[in-house]
Amino acid sequence: MDHEAEVWRQFHADMLDPDASRRIANNKTIPADWPADLGYFMAYRFAQAFYDQAQDKQAALQTLFYVDDPQAILEKSGNAKKFQ
Repeated sequence: MDHEAEVWRQFHADMLDPDASRRIANNKTIPADWPADLGYFMAYRFAQAFYDQAQDKQAALQTLFYVDDPQAILEKSGNAKKFQ
């Protein structure tokens, strides 16, 4: 994605806000030049990076299917480090 670093910065700024309207199901409430459903895309990227770095792919899938700590998945994925 050409603007993934920019998308990450905006997502990171918004991700802990309990109001998810800037991240999910927002195609009618965001500026025309900004991607809708950013939360879904970023979750996909975190899950992809988490799975790719995992030694035990089966355990990684179990972790992703039964998420109890999304922040830990983000950290373990290493995806955020690409943009720091």
